[in-house]
Amino acid sequence: MFVSLYEEHKMSDSIHPAASETVFDDIGIAINHKLKVLFESGQPVGTLLVDLMSVAAERNTAVRKNELRLSLCEIITAIKEFIEIDVDDNGVLSPAEYANFVEMAYILLGKSAETNEKVKYYLMKFDGINSTSAAEYMVVVFFMDIEYSQDRLETTQL
Repeated sequence: MFVSLYEEHKMSDSIHPAASETVFDDIGIAINHKLKVLFESGQPVGTLLVDLMSVAAERNTAVRKNELRLSLCEIITAIKEFIEIDVDDNGVLSPAEYANFVEMAYILLGKSAETNEKVKYYLMKFDGINSTSAAEYMVVVFFMDIEYSQDRLETTQL
């Protein structure tokens, strides 16, 4: 849902409040005054998307039968990682930001062969992705295997 929300509004100044409201209705989160203020904040699309995903993670308690559910901790950790990588703070990872992230990951994770293989696998998930919203980042981190193509990312719902 959040990937679609981003895709529909990425060329706009912000996400239309009614579209945000529809997503929250669809996932069963009651909309109160604080949410309406967030929906109407007029933040840039990528930045608002990060905030919407954080709020949804905190408030969403409904899980359908046989539905994969990430813990609040997993979601917030991934969002925090995304924010750290997003140096220009626009809510979208550019190729340069990603390249810097890859370089730093190899430096920080040391020389262990086992660690390096895991890191290579993780980083290879992002190959061929030029810019990434927070929702797309989470799809890649949690759900995408390396053999999946860019087409999978575009059709996956988060």
